[in-house]
Amino acid sequence: MDWRAGEVFVRRTKGKRDRMAPLFEETAAALADYILRARPKVDSPYLFPVLHSPVGPFKCASPVSRMCWASCTTR
Repeated sequence: MDWRAGEVFVRRTKGKRDRMAPLFEETAAALADYILRARPKVDSPYLFPVLHSPVGPFKCASPVSRMCWASCTTR
């Protein structure tokens, strides 16, 4: 993530390509809150590590998408 430029690097998107996406202010604030207060304290370079052993990256984007939709629909 490039916080100052307002961009996030997305690796291996659905089209199997890497891309830069905009990092909107509200999204950046929510991510910062997650990193500082909610992210598990694990030794992983990934933003959203899997919470059960072995800890590592998600295998696909579906779990993150479900969390985002759930967050949007509860407001």
